[in-house]
Amino acid sequence: MDNVLLYFSLKYNGDWDQIYDALERKEKIDSDALLELTSSFKTQFITILSPLYPSHLKQSHKPPFVLFFKGSISLINNYHQILGCPDSQNQDEYGKKSIEYIVSKLVAEQRIILLDISKQTSKPSLKICIKNKGRVIIVTKEKLSLFIENNLELMTQLNSLDYLVLSEYEVSENEVYVTNLQDEYLYRLMVGIAKALVIFQSNETTKINKIVNLGLSEGKDIFVVPELIFSKYKINNGLIKQGAKLIESANDILNDL
Repeated sequence: MDNVLLYFSLKYNGDWDQIYDALERKEKIDSDALLELTSSFKTQFITILSPLYPSHLKQSHKPPFVLFFKGSISLINNYHQILGCPDSQNQDEYGKKSIEYIVSKLVAEQRIILLDISKQTSKPSLKICIKNKGRVIIVTKEKLSLFIENNLELMTQLNSLDYLVLSEYEVSENEVYVTNLQDEYLYRLMVGIAKALVIFQSNETTKINKIVNLGLSEGKDIFVVPELIFSKYKINNGLIKQGAKLIESANDILNDL
């Protein structure tokens, strides 16, 4: 059954609804095509039926049928140590110092930093993880092989760490992307894997709101670094007013979990 899920995942480019529909109506599979696929496919993957698939992710909205990966898949099952940090690239000096101060401490305390990365690989949290030899999970909406191919320098740096790169997508003969839902699927993957979310300074208001709302719907703790009164980054203080947990140090997170 794992190979059947792989077949449909590649055929439908990770589109959850199309894969589900194919399974529901028992779409027929050409046995020769399935055999050729399973004998030639090289990318590592797990399916929702695998014992390695995290039970907490199964509880998320539309859990991925297949996850393609590079690195240590065992990281994904350290649920209580995984902290989702959806930061952006455009922080001011205060924002950068906040990330450095908190993430470096979380790394020192053996927490796993979970990041969403596609084409932008210079995020502050990632740099700190690499610098401090931290454990890191990267989720991406890019097809896994393309992400690796396009980020060879990053992959070389990650090879010195305990790391995992995850994607619901992989290169196949059908190269059509699921453009309208990829961001939403990426956010629910991040939230489903993480024990809690840590919100740093960000100008990506829509993205952060979607991630936080998903987190709240799944009962995840939301930790937020406050902003200065006259900061142009408004979302953090708004989240705190709505009930998110204000943090001033990594200990505020560690002592709460």
